[in-house]
Amino acid sequence: MGKIIFKEFNQRSPEYLMCKECEAPLALPQDFHCVCPEVGAEGLVFNDRMILNVAVDDENDRLWSVGPLNHIVADVSCIRCREVLGYKYIQVDDRQQTVQNGMLNFKKEMVQRRHGEEVIDGEAPEAVQVNIQ
Repeated sequence: MGKIIFKEFNQRSPEYLMCKECEAPLALPQDFHCVCPEVGAEGLVFNDRMILNVAVDDENDRLWSVGPLNHIVADVSCIRCREVLGYKYIQVDDRQQTVQNGMLNFKKEMVQRRHGEEVIDGEAPEAVQVNIQ
């Protein structure tokens, strides 16, 4: 594994998704578009294009079954506190049409959103802007 670099967001009015344990920033507002709200019973699924400060344990991927669908996933952890935040879809069952390879699923209870001085729990509906693409 290469050198791990922790990144902060430099903003006057901070608004971002962050690790609930250590408050490490994970994504800016324009990048936390939840693409799969129906999975929301357990977590929030994101494209991985602009997610920061996470490490994927792809050496220990595993089979994850949802009904008749079988996916290969790997844990995603915060690089600051090492807390497991969710998982990344490594290989999605061909019958699945909502998520794609490379998407991240953050467990709602593991993230929160900073909105100025306010901190919104990840399980609150307003924590993520839902934008199905």
